[in-house]
Amino acid sequence: MSWIRRMAAGRGRMCLTLAATSALVTGLAWAAAPATPPAVKLAAAATPAGSTTPGAASPGRTAGFVLDHGRYLPVAPPRGLEDLVSGPLGPFDINDRGQIVGSYLDPAGRERGFLLDRGRNRFVQVDVPGAAGTQAQGINDDGQIAGVYSDTGNPSVTGATLRGFLLDHGRYVRLDYPGALSSQAQNINDRGQVVGEYQAADGTFHGYLWQQGRFRALPDSASGINNRGQITGSAGDLTTADGYLLDGKRLTTFEAPGAQITLPRDINDRGQIVGFSLPSLTGAVSGFALSQGRFTVVNRPGAALTALFGSNHRGQIVGVGPAAEDLASLPGAP
Repeated sequence: MSWIRRMAAGRGRMCLTLAATSALVTGLAWAAAPATPPAVKLAAAATPAGSTTPGAASPGRTAGFVLDHGRYLPVAPPRGLEDLVSGPLGPFDINDRGQIVGSYLDPAGRERGFLLDRGRNRFVQVDVPGAAGTQAQGINDDGQIAGVYSDTGNPSVTGATLRGFLLDHGRYVRLDYPGALSSQAQNINDRGQVVGEYQAADGTFHGYLWQQGRFRALPDSASGINNRGQITGSAGDLTTADGYLLDGKRLTTFEAPGAQITLPRDINDRGQIVGFSLPSLTGAVSGFALSQGRFTVVNRPGAALTALFGSNHRGQIVGVGPAAEDLASLPGAP
């Protein structure tokens, strides 16, 4: 597992997709992933003054959470369905109806997407037909789901061939950027616009916007889009990744305070951007929320690290915060 994918010229670049980062920060693959140590060594995150630390029990095997106006609520399968999963659920997005999508490992080691409707106590597997592994990465209020799958292995494993998809009320639509070596769909808004990332034939990575069958290229990886059409994502190589906000034709870059690597993951209609950052390649992973130019550090109590992945327009945020013992059980961990 790695955050790095190597380009053809050999230059390292941050792979800004959830497909790679999710497994690293959640420990989704501790039971069955190949024994490949992470390329970036994770350090436990301290809790700086002013960061959000409302009460929550030790993360344990419920590494996934919903941060709901100061309260950390665990994301777990409904009672009676625990045997379907091996390890915790990794939540990646939440819509205004409270529906959550993400991925998990089944007992056979296969990565599967999921839709969790906590209000209706409903848990649905999201699997692209014929795929070796699937991740559900974004969901809108209409229930449309965007994500990534692979025909060659689990999407979170470096080297897997990645493809994007849209699940539209039971119908799977393949989203492959024309001529690309790989493509990933990372998020979707209520207008059905999808943003993602693709790898061009020359090995370089770029973002895209898809709507009604048409692709529009973006310079850098795109991970979030709101209903106002504002897009967020990350730009730069492994050592200098910054966040950006694209609002119409206006592009603004930003970095979390003290961060060398800033990875935004989502933006809601309030303009709030959530993601995570590192002060160095071997530094502590901390979540952040950026609103009206103000950063708030988010560290889940008792967690070794915290990463935020999705936010709805009600201000609810999903993320992961595994405990130190969970990380220690990852294959290849020291």
